[in-house]
Order: sequence, then C-alpha cells, then structure tokens
Amino acid sequence: MKILYFFPEYGTNMFNWQRVHIINELESHGVEVVTFNPLLFSDPSEANEAFIGQMKSDKYDLIMSSVCYEKMIFPEVLQTAKSLSIPTLCIRWDNLIIPFYDKKLSKMFDLVWLTSCETEYLYKKWGANTIFLPYAANPKAFKYI
Repeated sequence: MKILYFFPEYGTNMFNWQRVHIINELESHGVEVVTFNPLLFSDPSEANEAFIGQMKSDKYDLIMSSVCYEKMIFPEVLQTAKSLSIPTLCIRWDNLIIPFYDKKLSKMFDLVWLTSCETEYLYKKWGANTIFLPYAANPKAFKYI
C-alpha cells in the first residue's frame, strides 16, 4: 500500500509527533507513506498544483490529509483524486478546536477520521462521512513500564 500524505509539517514537536505516532507505525506494517509538505511552496495555489502533479505521477492507494479546509487543500485536489479513483481520508486531530474550518470541504473527503466524538454531529450535519477513533501511542516508541 502506498499513501500520499498532504502533511503541513511545521518542524516543531507540536506537529512532528505524527511521524512517530502515525507514519512510523504505518511503515512498520509495510505501508509506504510519501509526505507532501505544502508549506514548502510560495502559496497554497502552487502547493495544490504540485500536489495534483504528484498524485498523477505515481500510483497511490490513498490520499491522506491532516487538513480539511479549503484555504490549505483545494477542492480540485479531491476532485482529481476521485477522477483517479483514489480514496481520500482527512484525519482531524484537533476537531474540538477547529471544526468550522472544515465545514465546506469535509463532505468531499471519502472519510473524515475524528479523534473527539464531541463534534461528530457537526461533521455529519455538513454531510461528511465520519468515523470516530481516538488515537494512541506507537508501541514501538513507547514501552509499558
């Protein structure tokens, strides 16, 4: 399996934990995760155009994003994924704080993974297909004592 992950990576512990808790765990199960950092581009338009190019340049089994608002990831990205028959997943780690950023775009993802059940009703009201799953630590990085 090969995942293309739209991952705004700010280079701080607040954001890099995803490398330990998500990416490393997936890779330990044989999943290839290709990260795409939109922050490396001069503006969101340039980043989205490059991301669409990346989607088309190789075979991906899943498009994953940790952002679900149209000022960062554009609807054209999700439309392109759909035209290429690539499923899309948005993981919303902080959905208690920022659900209203997601109101317009969340319904365009095939699935929105929410880590807090308190706002799931909003996403469903907006037409998003949701799943609530809390996330946990990578057992390879954190050992039980």
